[in-house]
Parts: sequence; C-alpha cells; structure tokens
Amino acid sequence: MDYGNLLSRAWQITWKHKLLWIFGILAAFGGGGGRFNFGFTSPNVGGRGSGSSPLPTDLLNQLRRPETVTVILAAGCVLVVIALVLFVIGLIARGGLIGGIRLAADGNSLTFGEVWATGTHYFPRLLGIALLLAVPVILIAVIFGGIAILTSGIGLICLVPLLCLIVPAYIVAGIIAYFATFAVVLEDLGVMDSFRRAWAVLKSNLGSIIVAGIVVLIIESIIGFVLSIPVFVILVPTMLATFLSGNQPNFTALAVGGVAFLCYLPILIVLSGILHTWSTAVWTLFYRQVTGSTPPALV
Repeated sequence: MDYGNLLSRAWQITWKHKLLWIFGILAAFGGGGGRFNFGFTSPNVGGRGSGSSPLPTDLLNQLRRPETVTVILAAGCVLVVIALVLFVIGLIARGGLIGGIRLAADGNSLTFGEVWATGTHYFPRLLGIALLLAVPVILIAVIFGGIAILTSGIGLICLVPLLCLIVPAYIVAGIIAYFATFAVVLEDLGVMDSFRRAWAVLKSNLGSIIVAGIVVLIIESIIGFVLSIPVFVILVPTMLATFLSGNQPNFTALAVGGVAFLCYLPILIVLSGILHTWSTAVWTLFYRQVTGSTPPALV
C-alpha cells in the first residue's frame, strides 16, 4: 500500500471539499468526540466573624434547600439533554462525513443537504453500533459499583486482574466498532453484519492497519501538540499571575486569560475539525482500498 499517496489524497479531499469541515467539527465535538467543560469559582464569602469561610454544615444546609435542589436538578436535566443532542448530531455528522468523503473520492460535488441526508440515513445503524459498544461498559460499571458498595471497596481488589483483561478487550472492540461504521456507510451493511465485516477486514489487513494507525497517530499527536501550545501560553501565565499575587486573586489576569482563550477557542475548534476530517478521509480511503473498492484518482 502506498501510504504517502493515501495521506496526500486524503488531504486533497479535505482541502478541496471544505464543506466536510463542518461535519468534521460536529463529529469530533459531538458524538463523544469531545466536550467542553465550563466552570467557575467564586471568592470566599465571609460568614460569622471576620472573614471566616462558611462551615461545611452551612454549605450542606444550603444544598438541601428546595430551591437549590430544584436548580441543580434542572441544570442536570439541561446538561443531559444537551449531551444527548450533541451525541445524535455527532453520529449523524460521522455518517455524513464518511459518506461525503466517499462521494468526493468518486469525483462528485457535495451539498450540505446531501451529506446530512447520508448521515441521517445511516444514523439508526450507527446508533446500534454505539449502543453495542456502550451497553457492556455500563453493565460492567454497575457490577463493579455494586461490588464496591457491598464490600466497602475491598472486593474491587480481587477484580483488578479481570479489569486488566477487560480494558484491552474493550480497546479491540472499539477498533472493530470504528471499522464497522465504515462498513455501514461504505457497504450499506446492517449492524451485526458490519461487525463481522469489520472483523474480517481487521484480520486480513492487520499489518497495514497497524502501520497506517501509527502514521496517523503520530501526525495527529504532532498537530495536537502544536494546537495545544497557545492554550499553555495562555493558561500558564494566567495561573501564575493569579496564584502568585497573594491572598487576593488577580482578576485582571483571569479576565485577560479568559478573553484570550475565548478568542483562540473558535480557531482550535475549526483546526481540530479539519484534522478529524483528514483522519476520517484517510481511513475511508484505506477501507475502500483494502476491500477492493478503490476510487479513481482525484483531479
């Protein structure tokens, strides 16, 4: 396999069809690809006496107030709904991205509606793959949690050897599920057939998959490191200026750092989406080539 040509053709498709960037962004930061967590801390509020912090019992009493419980539950429900919406959009975007790359590789022009329709068409099957991968994890977590509660955590020590077997098995299952998504979109297979097809492709092309995976991982790691440099450049001075300023937090440094991060965040999202689009293009072209459905050269 000509890996250089594979990587370059994937980049040609990514750069020529910038519409795919939208789906790359949604796929990367939607269906489990990534999340942004926002939080804040407030300065200490003086309680009884001179500048004393509230006692833990005071905090507990505040948390037990009906209005506080209502706000927490409402916020939790909103976050769950947002997570589910992002998950659904991410799966649709993933299917649309693979299908769009297939169309682009065959020399077709792309429209947003066509790519989105491709994603929605394969969404039920992609959801089935995601559920088959997630349900065992949930069951194992429930079992481990139950054992931890019943044995006060001591029983978990006996499960460490089992966990050492479960983790590698889940990694392999995740790789098979990843290739199953390509089997669904590129070969129009059902959920179980896609897993069988993915396993067959993995066994028949293990060496090529390992080489391609290492190359893609190295490139993604280098680019990811470069993209993270501005984040460290923003956060490190901000944290130093904040925590080395004495008892009173440096709100000016926090504000400047926050604004700088918010300015860089859209750039980070777009570049990460482009990287995800390119890596998906690599694996889409790879899958088509090893399964005997090599597209014509890109013009």
